[in-house]
Order: sequence, then C-alpha cells, then structure tokens
Amino acid sequence: MSKSRYYSVAFPPLLLLFAFMASSGMAQTATIEGTVVDGSTGDPLPGANVAIEGQNVGASTDQNGRYSISGIDPGVYTVQASFVGYDEEVQEVEVEGTVTVDFELVPSEQALEEVVVVGYGEQRQEQVTGSVSQVGASDVEDVGAPSASEALQGQASGLMVHRTGVPGKSPEVRIRGLTTLNSNEPLYIVDGVERDDLLGINTSDIESIEVLKDASAASIYGSRASGGVVLISTKSGQAGEIQVDVNSSVGMKNPHQRLDLLSTEQYMEVNTELRQNAGSPPPARFNEEGFPESFPETDWQDAYFENAMYSNNNVAVSGGTEDARARVSFGYLTEEGTIPETGYERYSLSVNSDFDVGRFQFSEN
Repeated sequence: MSKSRYYSVAFPPLLLLFAFMASSGMAQTATIEGTVVDGSTGDPLPGANVAIEGQNVGASTDQNGRYSISGIDPGVYTVQASFVGYDEEVQEVEVEGTVTVDFELVPSEQALEEVVVVGYGEQRQEQVTGSVSQVGASDVEDVGAPSASEALQGQASGLMVHRTGVPGKSPEVRIRGLTTLNSNEPLYIVDGVERDDLLGINTSDIESIEVLKDASAASIYGSRASGGVVLISTKSGQAGEIQVDVNSSVGMKNPHQRLDLLSTEQYMEVNTELRQNAGSPPPARFNEEGFPESFPETDWQDAYFENAMYSNNNVAVSGGTEDARARVSFGYLTEEGTIPETGYERYSLSVNSDFDVGRFQFSEN
C-alpha cells in the first residue's frame, strides 16, 4: 500500500488537478478473463473452476468454457484452473486492466482406489471396465445448488445440465448427448429404488453419486438406461457419539440473458424506413399530437422480471453403536422465481437405520 505525505506548500491548480487524477487512477480495478478447454481435443469445459490463490475470489466457466473475474486490484496473481477428471493448471500473471488467461487442462491419468457402485454390486475403481464417473458428498455440498440435478453440473465429464429457470421444475440432464431409444433423460436409482427425477432428494443427504455413461449400463438396466444411469447412495448413521450437523445456504438468482430493446425514436425510425421501402406510409399514430413525447418508454423486462432469493436449511442427527446405527435429517428449501408470483417450497425428511443381529443385518430407509 502506497503512502502519501502532504507538505504545507501552495500548489498551483494544475498540479492539484494532476494529483487528483493520479489518485483516481490508483483506485481502478482489473479483470482476468479467458477460456478453459480440453488440452487434447480443444473442446470447452463448462463448469470448470478458476480461482486466484490466496484470494477469496473465483469464477466458473459457462457453456462455451469462458470465465471472467473482475473487481480485483492490479498486481501479480497465481491463477488456478481445475475440473473433475483433469489435472489442475496454475499460471502466474501480472494483471493490469483486462488480461486474458487461457487454460488447456490435461485429463488425469491417476489410478483411483475408491469402491464404485455399478448397479449390480460394488467394484474397485481399477477393475471397472465401463465408463463411470464418481461424485462425492463434498463435491455436491460445495456447489450449494438447491437440487441434486443442478449439483451435477460440471461434476462429471460428458454430463450436461440445462436449467429451465422455473422453480420446482427438474433440469434437463443429458449424458453424452441425445439418444433415439425411449427418453433422453437418464435413469435415476436412489438407494436401489428407481425414481423419475431428483426433485425430492435433499443434497445434504447424498453420500455419493455414480454416473454410468456407456453401453454397460444398458446391459444391467435394459433399454430404460439408453440415456445413461445416475446412481445415488444416501448417507447412513455411523457408530459413535451422537453428532448433530446443521448447514444453511442463501443465494440469489437473476435473469442473465436480456434483449437489447429499441427506444421509441429508434422504433419510429426503423418502422418508417421499413414502410417506405415497401411503398407504404408510416403509421398514422406517428403523426398524432404529443407522440412520442407523451408516451413513456418502458423496458418490460425490468417490469416483468425480478431478482429471486433461495434458501436451503438442513439439520441431521446421527450416531449409534456397532450393532445399531441411525441417521435422521430434516430439510427445508424455499426458492423464489424470477417471475412474480412463482416459487417452490420443499420439506424433506429422511430416516436411515441399520441393525446387526447375529449374522443378520436389517436396514431401513
């Protein structure tokens, strides 16, 4: 931080003006923008995370792989890009004004040791021959999305989530594009039970998500899995002292695509020229007294749309012994719509218990 010293000296007005302009320039902020693509194919990576190390700022890429981090002070920063299934890339850049920093991420080739749910049981990751992507509980919770479908955005390669913007409506989920058999929507399996969508699933109750993306899914579930399979395992109680987990998140949504509308004068000019080219006179209302001065200019997008708040609150209690374990959770989600008088409320209750009696195990969910 630079310090200024002031002396009791009379400065000419021109020097004072120059000093004011210099101090104003120091307050300017900088912007880092660019793209994140697959280093082997050049395809954009939507949902990739770009962050500045040591700073609590960052951004996610859009559908075209573009990102923008604005409002930062000029200086030298270390910028990091990451995406599920790819190695992280770090670049050190000097930022002044607007700087473009592009990333080409390389797919990760590290061997994993996790156990993966594959529909008919469990296998070690290195023994799975099909295409499977795994998403952990921390990955889902970090997103802070109101629904499990939206939390999948950017978490698995080849999986695209198209949000409708309508509260309480399930987003469109596509695994490796469109198919021709049955529905293009994937098959959802939650704790072994088939579901039509994931609207009623509380993201805080999710332990892991496996996404089956190739023909091996159809060999297990048949033609219903032509659009892929999303397997979700929910959390269960663990042996030990009673544990209480409380989490709450609040967010805001606003329309991100706006139309650039014509003003009244621009509309009159375009309409008059259009009619002249067609050999027709301009509309009679253009010659009415007080037109267009007496007609207010209203952007109906501002009048119709509004910012919307959403809040997700959850409480979970878990614990037990080696022979009896249980977990109970309650969640409340409220989501306003960007269109007035629209919204969505969801109450969720989950009870999961396990009992070991000799050689037998009883579970309830």
